Amino acid sequence: GISRRIRVCSADARASGGCEPPDGDRQFRSCNIQSCPSNSKSFRDEQCSRHNRRLFNGRFYSWVGYTRSDLDPCLLHCFAREESFFYAFTRVLDGTECAQRNGKGVCVEGRCRKLGCDNLLESGRELDKCGICGGDGSSCVLIHTRFVDTKVKVGRYNEIVRMPVGSYNIKIEENVATSNLLALADSQGNFFLNGGFQRNQAGKYSIAGTMFTYTVDGHGGYAKETLHSEGPINREVTLFLLCQAGNQGVTYSYAVPTRRSEPTPLPYAFVWRIGSYGLCNATCGGGIQTRVVICVQDSTDSIIDDSFCISASRPMSRRSCNSASCPSRWKTDSDWSQCSVSCGGGLKTRKVVCVRKDNSTSKLSDRECLGKTKPKSSRPCSTSPCPSWRTGRWSQCSQSCGVGRRIRTVQCYSSDGKRIANRRCGDGSFPSSQESCNVASCVDTPAWHSTAWSLCSVSCGEGMQTRDVVCRTRTNSFPDETCSSSAKPEESRICDLGECSPRWLFSSWSPVCQTQTVVHICFVGPTLCFSC
Repeated sequence: GISRRIRVCSADARASGGCEPPDGDRQFRSCNIQSCPSNSKSFRDEQCSRHNRRLFNGRFYSWVGYTRSDLDPCLLHCFAREESFFYAFTRVLDGTECAQRNGKGVCVEGRCRKLGCDNLLESGRELDKCGICGGDGSSCVLIHTRFVDTKVKVGRYNEIVRMPVGSYNIKIEENVATSNLLALADSQGNFFLNGGFQRNQAGKYSIAGTMFTYTVDGHGGYAKETLHSEGPINREVTLFLLCQAGNQGVTYSYAVPTRRSEPTPLPYAFVWRIGSYGLCNATCGGGIQTRVVICVQDSTDSIIDDSFCISASRPMSRRSCNSASCPSRWKTDSDWSQCSVSCGGGLKTRKVVCVRKDNSTSKLSDRECLGKTKPKSSRPCSTSPCPSWRTGRWSQCSQSCGVGRRIRTVQCYSSDGKRIANRRCGDGSFPSSQESCNVASCVDTPAWHSTAWSLCSVSCGEGMQTRDVVCRTRTNSFPDETCSSSAKPEESRICDLGECSPRWLFSSWSPVCQTQTVVHICFVGPTLCFSC
């Protein structure tokens, strides 16, 4: 990255004609020059990804960094993955990597300024042919070749070279823009880049233990590709050319170490600087404290790569802390399960285990957590009543004799009395909606048939009721001897309407005469009595 400082001229200095430093009122220097983790996102990609959550022309896009030799390297060009176009948003932040003709650089206030091979701004230090910063070129054998074979097979991957383990300072480029593809694979033919007859997107790729930078300069199907890696590679890597329309030339170079390179004596000293230990990351059970340990140039305090300092004397950057065992506690070891039923009252369950308070994965016996409030391991769910079936009345039997069928309605109702789809009640408990009926035989044999009982012969007291009993079929009558006499229903029975009350009965008037009389007689039912 880049840090800066601004010098302000005081009034007294201006009055005396001072404050005209040769390099201006702003100064810049490199910082955090140590290498980033191999799987980290580039600073340019980070800046582009900040636009992912911002509307662009009415929609959202996924943006990644985009560079091309004919574009200003210090403008933030971002590529929209969804629509395959790029857009220049604004100037990149200071410290964003940019390409220099003979090396790499960083953008400072919108201008690409050169970095030395030591990652220090305009230090002037350069890599030798073996890729050693400030080296004399004696530590390697440099392989530099141009692949110009014209007998390549079109439509196939053509092997160019196999780079051995330990190769570094790898540079590969097409001589001109073509429709061909450069590809990298391991010794077993497993492709790292541009396999499957498809071109991968330009960017950084982790291959064989190191990082390769892949650039594509061009458009419309024709592009000039380049590959670069500082290496070294930890296994053999094969370079292929997928020819689409003949070989236009590929230049490649890489260094193979011949001996262990010794560090070049430097004209200035580098020392370790340390910070204070931070807080422990755990209160018990063993934690870690860390502190900053950086390599700096002693005379300027400029932060540089750790390789410039003596690794054997590097101070510790971390130490153990709070190693005492943690007390036990209850911990939920799983999420709530699905409810055991969908209605009518069920249970959700989860695992609750006893562990150390440091969230270690080792489980303790439950008795270690006795006396501590244990979280619930179950809870009720789906407590609303289940839908239920309701049945209507049976219909008349479809036959008057023999086997017939009768039906009824069966419908599903919710707990609040609303008609709902039958599938809500389930199939297992479905009541029968039809059944057999009138299973008696339809053979027409003579049998006793009786009429309804008559009214009682008296209005009060004890009387008689009668009915007709005949031997017949549904269509014909038969003599009584045809039917079983023992099964004949009774034809009369006694009826009792309760005790009668006395009442007057009287005759009609005598013929017309001077004096008319009528005879009054007192009866209780059929019995004559003396008074009413």
